[in-house]
Amino acid sequence: MHCRHCGYALWNLSEPHCPECGQAFDLRTYQFTPGTVAFACPACGALHGGEGPAFLPGCADQALCRSCGQVMAVRSMRVVPLTEDAEAWSADRLPWEQRGEIGLWRAWWRMTMHMLGTPGAAATSIRTTSSWLGAAGYAAMTLGLAALPQLLLLGGLSVFTMLMMALASSAPPHGRGGSMLAAAPMLVLAVPVVLLPAAAFVQAILLAGAAHLALCLTGPRRGGLNVTLSTLMYAQCPMVLLGIPICGYYLSFAWQLWALVLGVIGLWRAQQVSGGRAALAVLWLPVLVLLGTIALVVVSILHP
Repeated sequence: MHCRHCGYALWNLSEPHCPECGQAFDLRTYQFTPGTVAFACPACGALHGGEGPAFLPGCADQALCRSCGQVMAVRSMRVVPLTEDAEAWSADRLPWEQRGEIGLWRAWWRMTMHMLGTPGAAATSIRTTSSWLGAAGYAAMTLGLAALPQLLLLGGLSVFTMLMMALASSAPPHGRGGSMLAAAPMLVLAVPVVLLPAAAFVQAILLAGAAHLALCLTGPRRGGLNVTLSTLMYAQCPMVLLGIPICGYYLSFAWQLWALVLGVIGLWRAQQVSGGRAALAVLWLPVLVLLGTIALVVVSILHP
């Protein structure tokens, strides 16, 4: 459990303020793993367990202490770690940040499911001191996995075509050349297969820069450019569906639209801005590009 502004550990605090930066926090915005933490009554110090998916001491703002009988504010309860390595078990840490502990593939899979299922909760866990390079590594792995099945499919088809042409030819030298020539179109198709994920990565960086510029111009926000970059890098998770053989690339517009929606939700929670500001920040550049493209098409039709 860390401060989302400076990263300071928030265990065993009697006041809901970070000792390092002074920022107020609410433990109800965090998630915990059952059996790793308890919550202490502000009056008598009695420990209480949590409940629900986030393992919090009740869903309401107040709870009744079973020991002293006083009504206590949930947000003022002390969070007490019960294990020596509570940080490693913290449900509030992003799975991708735990890749050194749980493994690269498991961290990628859990991060993808977390972002697809609860993008707001995932984005809330991005700290203002986090480096965006880790999120960029996640996006690079996601887009690389998207290209891999298509490359394997094209490679397999190319080898199959070459073998069939070689077997069907009676003259081995010419047959070999003919088979290579027949497989060439499939090898050429590998170029867009690689370029599209690479373009999506560059597009995410440009989009993050445009989004952060809009946030800076429209009011205060919680974090800096690194938070915006991290959020939009993690929002690239739907792009892994490009890897669906054959039809994945034909539906790329749908995956990109999904990524934009996750980016809006994520930026709304990560930067603690209104939904309207988050939508404006993420969408103004894509909408501008779309309108410009439509205008060029209309002009080319009217003035061929």
